[in-house]
Amino acid sequence: MRIKLGATLGTAALMLTGLGAMAPTSVAAPAAGPVAVQEADFGAAATACASWTKISKTSTTYIRLPATGGGSITCEMSQGANGNHVRALQNALKFCYGRSIAVDGSFGPATATALRYAQGQAGAGVDGIYGPETRDKIKWPRFNESNGSHTGYCATR
Repeated sequence: MRIKLGATLGTAALMLTGLGAMAPTSVAAPAAGPVAVQEADFGAAATACASWTKISKTSTTYIRLPATGGGSITCEMSQGANGNHVRALQNALKFCYGRSIAVDGSFGPATATALRYAQGQAGAGVDGIYGPETRDKIKWPRFNESNGSHTGYCATR
């Protein structure tokens, strides 16, 4: 995430501790005119996935996407995560990318390896971490509205 920081002549030092961020070392406004702006890359922590949500694809099919507890599909997860949000990802890796992994809700090394494979196939950044770019580029299995079974087809978000 890119954040723009602006400062005026009276601005004191900006201190960021423990965030792993790069802060500007000095920012000063010119004597007259616009405020000087420097960009800092904070790599802000995204909200962790905690559940899954159903997204309708047709009147009879849907996909399951990892989501926050509040239902937002903008979330991240990596090794160590556990729950139904991991199962949603594991189903995508198994059904859409042919990975032989357990759909057990535990994001371990096998899930990370399978995710890196899917990221490479989908043209996403290959890092083994699930986030918005991966969500938008990988395929998701379609499920039947009537009984929740996999249709045999996959779809992008």
